[in-house]
Amino acid sequence: MINKLLIGTHSESKKSEYQQILKKFNLKIISLTDLKIKRRIRETGKSYEKNAILKARGYAKISGLLTLSDDGGLEINALNGWPGYRSRRITGKISTDQELIDCTLEKMRNLPRSKRKASLKAILCLAWPNGKYYLSVAKINGLIANHATRKRLRGYPFRSIFWIPCFKKYFINLNHREWNIISHRKKAIKKFIPILKKYARH
Repeated sequence: MINKLLIGTHSESKKSEYQQILKKFNLKIISLTDLKIKRRIRETGKSYEKNAILKARGYAKISGLLTLSDDGGLEINALNGWPGYRSRRITGKISTDQELIDCTLEKMRNLPRSKRKASLKAILCLAWPNGKYYLSVAKINGLIANHATRKRLRGYPFRSIFWIPCFKKYFINLNHREWNIISHRKKAIKKFIPILKKYARH
C-alpha cells in the first residue's frame, strides 16, 4: 500500500491541480518543493512521451516514491503541430509566460477562424522507483483566440489564449464544473485509476 504520491514538479499550481483530480484517493500529494528536491531532470527527449518518462523515472529514483510526471504543450493545426514538445522554448530559450503568449499570437496574426484550430496535449507517466512505468495521453481541442484574456495562471500561458468553443470561454476562465468535464490531465489519469485503486486506499 502507498500513502504518498510525488508529482514531479516544482509548480504549486500543477500540484494543486493534481490534488483536485485525485482527491477521492487517500493519498498525500506532494511536490519536489515539499521534499526539498532542487534537481531538475533535463528534458532531452524528442517527444512529449520521452520527456514525461525521463522526469517520472528520474524523480521516482531520487525520491524512492511512486511518481507522476507529465509533459505536454500546444499543437496548432495550421502550423503543422507547432510548437509541440518544444512549447516552452519557442523563442529559442526557456521563455516567460508572456513571451510564449506574444510569440504564439504573432504567429497566428491575421489567420481566419478556420485556420486557428489547435489542441492542448498532455502525456502522463506514472513511475515506480524500480523503473517500471505506465503512460497515458489525452488532449483538448479548441481554437487560438485573436487576443489573450487578462487572466493568467503562472506556468500555463496557453490557457489565456486557448478558446473552448463548446463553452464559449477561454480555458483559463472555465468554472469548476466545466474544467472537470474537459480537463486533459483528468482524462489522461483515468488510465491510472486501477493502479491507484490497487495500491492506495480508495
